[in-house]
Amino acid sequence: MTEATVPGPEQTGSEKPVAPGYRFYVLAVLIFIYMLNFLDRQIIGILAAPLKEEFGMSDSQFGLLGGIAFASVYSTLAIPLAWLADRY
Repeated sequence: MTEATVPGPEQTGSEKPVAPGYRFYVLAVLIFIYMLNFLDRQIIGILAAPLKEEFGMSDSQFGLLGGIAFASVYSTLAIPLAWLADRY
């Protein structure tokens, strides 16, 4: 199997070899991030009854917590976090 190459950041058109282990490392990090994202979404569903009981929430309030509020936090923080990840 040949080594994969990616364009280098310093020169346009130049290519640097990528170690095979690096590809698996990147894949493992992406899988881990996806797993955390999935667990974030599932935690609210798993803990629905105890949360509703603890805070005295109605079904509609809990629906807003799990739907609109959750999506707006992810949407709002996605761009700044992506910018930070790109810069640092």
